Amino acid sequence: MAVVAINNRTLLDWIETQSYLDAENISIAGYSMGGQASLILASVDNRVDDVITVIPPFIDNTVVAISQHNLVQYQQERKNC
Repeated sequence: MAVVAINNRTLLDWIETQSYLDAENISIAGYSMGGQASLILASVDNRVDDVITVIPPFIDNTVVAISQHNLVQYQQERKNC
């Protein structure tokens, strides 16, 4: 996943060099693993303004680290602290 984030940041660098693209208004979208990559990219690069992500329901809680199941469990654990 780190390689994907590096590649995506390289793409953002390229977008900044293109005069016909609006580098001040970058939106990204991803589905499934691409959804995870979109969230990771937005969290490490402030050039991303908007994110649309669709992560399908989990098969088990090891498939997607940020699946709905794991998110709910994390929120419940934080609430009990």
